[in-house]
Amino acid sequence: MRQLATMRDLERLAGSAAAQHERAESCLDAAAAVIRGYCGWPISRVEELTVQLDPAGERRLALPCAWLTEVHTVSVNGNPETGYHWSRSGLIERESGRWPAGLGSVEVTFSGGFDPVPPEVIAAAVSYAVKGLSSADLHGPRVTQETVGPVSWTYADPGSSAAELSSAEQAALVPYRLLRPSLWAAVTS
Repeated sequence: MRQLATMRDLERLAGSAAAQHERAESCLDAAAAVIRGYCGWPISRVEELTVQLDPAGERRLALPCAWLTEVHTVSVNGNPETGYHWSRSGLIERESGRWPAGLGSVEVTFSGGFDPVPPEVIAAAVSYAVKGLSSADLHGPRVTQETVGPVSWTYADPGSSAAELSSAEQAALVPYRLLRPSLWAAVTS
């Protein structure tokens, strides 16, 4: 799956030194993984992604996609299903009746996501990647806790760690975050 921000984006938004760093590519990969996990779906364009859903007998099911462009196939317990409608927002509704309850009883192959990646997502990915580039190997680790004998002190860390999205990055990603339980972890594992 492609990155959410390219080396060109990194250079444009963070400068040539960041883009030339030996870990730039891996930091962009990490940014894409963290952002996709936070948002609950790939965001960038995917073609023919197949997921298995675990309905509980409802009429509508939510796919892990907030910009659905096509539903290719739907099967129920291995049998092709044609009686459904879908929405751009990632919902698939059965025309009559309910989806049968059962783990993995509905399988959907779909395409969706943005091409090009929205600028807010690119900016959040570059911001996150730059934190990775400027972490411990460049500035040394931040001391957040000390222990001397039986006494321990914990200091507030004014910056966010490279492992978590900042509040500004999270705010930029709000329009792209699924508001329903995420299936993305199950899709990618």
